[in-house]
Order: sequence, then C-alpha cells, then structure tokens
Amino acid sequence: MKKIQFIAIDEVANQALDIATLLETSEVLKVDKGKLSQSCVSEYQQIVVVSKLDIDIATVLQDTLENVKYPIVIYPEQAELSDELELLLNTNIILVSVKINSLVSVELSKVVKSLESILSSGNENEITADEDDIFSILSPHSINKLYFSQAKNAQLATMRAVSQIKHLSTVNGIICQFHIKPDLSLMEISDAMDILDNKTHEEAGIIFQTRENNMDDNVELIICVSNYYSFTPLIQKNIDEASTYLLKTAEIVDRYADGSISGAEADELGEQNGIHLNDLENLYNLAYTYPRALIEFMKDIRDDEISDMNRESLIAQAVIDDYIDINILDELVLTYKLSESEIIKAVNNMRISQQVEEKI
Repeated sequence: MKKIQFIAIDEVANQALDIATLLETSEVLKVDKGKLSQSCVSEYQQIVVVSKLDIDIATVLQDTLENVKYPIVIYPEQAELSDELELLLNTNIILVSVKINSLVSVELSKVVKSLESILSSGNENEITADEDDIFSILSPHSINKLYFSQAKNAQLATMRAVSQIKHLSTVNGIICQFHIKPDLSLMEISDAMDILDNKTHEEAGIIFQTRENNMDDNVELIICVSNYYSFTPLIQKNIDEASTYLLKTAEIVDRYADGSISGAEADELGEQNGIHLNDLENLYNLAYTYPRALIEFMKDIRDDEISDMNRESLIAQAVIDDYIDINILDELVLTYKLSESEIIKAVNNMRISQQVEEKI
C-alpha cells in the first residue's frame, strides 16, 4: 500500500485530523478551499476531509482530483441528493459519507482513522487486502459508509454491525476489518464472514482484513459498505428534457460510458423511451470506440465553410461505415437543414461503387 496524504480544507476538518492521531507514515496538509489546486496533490493516496459540502467546494474538488487515482472525499452525510453531491457522483471521486451523531470533528476523525487503517499495510501477522480488491469495492458513483461495533467474539460483533446497515441485501460490496487478539482463530472470523455471505446477494464483493489489538479482549469491527447510487431517475429527467432523438440517445450512451449505469440499465432506458438498441450501440461506437473517426467527422461536418453537398456526402459515408443509422441521420438532417433524399442517393451510389470494386 502507498502512503496516505490527508487534506483538510476547513477548520473543523483540521480538528478531525488532529484528533485522529494518524500514523507517522501519513502526511497531513491543511489548506483553505480557495488555495486547493492540483499543485497540492502528491503521489500518495489522497483523502480530502470536509466538514461541509457545498457546490463551490465540490467544483474545486472536481478540478483538483480529476487526474488522481482513487481519490477519496470524506464528508458529513446528507439527507437527500444535492447539486454538489450529484456533481461529485459523476466524477472519479470516491465518496465516504459520515453520519453525524455528536461533534462533527469527532465523527469525522473516527472515519479518518478507520480509512487509514483499511488502506495501510499491516504487519506480517495481519491480513491486508490487495489495493485493487479494496478499490473494486470502494469505488466512484457510489455512497460508501462505515459502521462500527465490538463484542466478545467476531460473530457477535458482526451481528451488531449488520443490525445497523439498511438494505444489506442490495449492497455492492463490503470491506470488513477485525481488530483482534493475535491468538484469535481465523475459523471464528470465517464463521463471522458467513453471516455477511448469507445476508448479501451473490454478486456482492466481500473482503476482510485483520489488525492486532493487544489492548482489549473484545473484537472490534469496522465495516465499510458500498452502495451504487441509482442515476436512473436523474437520467430519465435529462432524457425528458432533451429536445431531439439524438440528444436522448446521447444522454444514455454518455451515462453508460462514464459508468453511471450498466448495459442492462442503458437498454432498459432505451426501450422505455423509444430508442432503438442499435442506435445506442452505434452512437457508443461512434463516440467511444472510434474516437478518431468521431473527431474528424464532427470537425468536418461542423465546418461553416463546407457546402451542403459535401456535408451530405460525409453523412452518407458515415452511414456506409455503420457509424450512424437512419434515425441519427434524420437528426443530422434536421440540425443542418440538409436533403435526406440526396444523402440516401449518395449512400446508394457509394454502395453500388463498392459492389463494382468488389467484382473487379
């Protein structure tokens, strides 16, 4: 595991880092949000702590962390989806929500220390999960939360933690870290993990770690739960507001491409909104599979000096190359006020030429 840099961008977050008593290997940076920039970011694992999330802070975080691998932002839990949370859910940022039951700084510090423990390497007698495994669960487009419990044994600690988690059967993944006596049997931990296996769906990722705890006879447990945020209502709203078939198709394709929705969800949205699945596939190929072709095509077709005849010819060639079909063709015709009959005529002429060349 690489070292961690914690960044506090307000006074309460500063207090949280002070309370957390971090490892000597972790770095701490305290900076005002107005001065936070990419120059503040190191090659370490980045964890930003905020005591209040607003649209200004969210915009700064988006710009600062856009090129960072696995950036994490710890923030107080919000009762509903806000503009700033929606913005960050659409980025590469991993969001960790903290339920506030007492002083904000104290609650934040507990999660800060726990994430440090999860992401730091243990000693040779402790079990540490691989970084890629951890971040297959701690992931963007999700709301991640930490839960805590302790008991005389691992099974009871797990049951107490599970009782705090709503909708456990639908979670995307779980990271468990048991703080135990060195002589505790791994069989006991295995029995505790069976409790989680029985309460989650079969595709949920579940990993565990151990840390030695010589100060307490109780088993202490940290559980990190990841829930994918459902973007479907938001995407449907954008589809409803889109003025053309092409824009509606593009909304679904772009959200599939950035990981907001699965392929099955994209297909379902397409069917619900009268969008042909072939159009979704073709537009995805145009925008994401053939980026060079897309750039050249859009550059040429948007050229103000290009004649309508040449623009029609470009569109006809895109149809021949299977970049677009008749539905997207209609949208381009409408946008650029072109003759659909001339484009179809050009398509037919090109196909005839291809057939002649193949015979030769």
